[in-house]
Amino acid sequence: KLVENKNKDNEIKIPESTLKVWAKTGANTTSENIYNQVKNMLEKSDELKDKDLDIFLQGSFASGTHIYSESDVDIIVKLSNVFNSNKHLLPPEERRKHDIMYSTADYTNDELRRDILSVVKNRDAVKKIEEGNKSITLFLDDEEYKEVDLVPCVEYRLYGQTCDRYTEGISIKKIRDGTKIHNFPKQHLKNGTEKDRETGHHYKSIVRVFKNIRRKLVEENIIDKKTAPSYFIESLLYNIPNKNYGSNLQDTLVNCLNWVVQNKNELEILKCQNK
Repeated sequence: KLVENKNKDNEIKIPESTLKVWAKTGANTTSENIYNQVKNMLEKSDELKDKDLDIFLQGSFASGTHIYSESDVDIIVKLSNVFNSNKHLLPPEERRKHDIMYSTADYTNDELRRDILSVVKNRDAVKKIEEGNKSITLFLDDEEYKEVDLVPCVEYRLYGQTCDRYTEGISIKKIRDGTKIHNFPKQHLKNGTEKDRETGHHYKSIVRVFKNIRRKLVEENIIDKKTAPSYFIESLLYNIPNKNYGSNLQDTLVNCLNWVVQNKNELEILKCQNK
């Protein structure tokens, strides 16, 4: 729709001044404070203080693509000394070696999730808790930030041909059916930062612009709020060649939208940002 509404000079009817506002990040200080508050709450708790945890941010705030109306805080709570893997794909000799090196863990996703819930249920700052299929949402007593998503998980190891070398990710267990999702959030952040550098720091700015466009379309009931998740917006724009990121936001927006339209039949084969 934006491409069709260009004027005779090939400009989108959104002024550069509006795009500059939309390209700004959300509340950084408040996001950081909330993250530190929850991180300390977990790390210093009796239930979790002796666990080997790696607690870090993922999502829009972590990647620097958060906007004012949607500055949510997503926190990974990873158990680092327990892991799932694709060991079944290792060659037979490497699989035998793996089985000798490692034993079955007695504290995994289920116990971690149980203990996280035990911790947050006893905190005055947490006013409400919602258990999702993959995460735990906290509603905090804060004027600006009310929701924090905690994702309990263990490490995931993606092996190649040996069990000595692997790509590290996370393994999330769905509580409804017990299936596992494997993701690579640190690679996602690393690749996004590299893309931003390669595009003269236009990539993350235009991601925020697209998110604000989505927000406006949702407000006007043109699309459902679940139509274009932030992760998909980032990965879509990540695939657009760097030459399309111009010197100003209007040019970049037009180039990116045109590229999507011209390549709409190839969207299903685009790679995720964490690859």
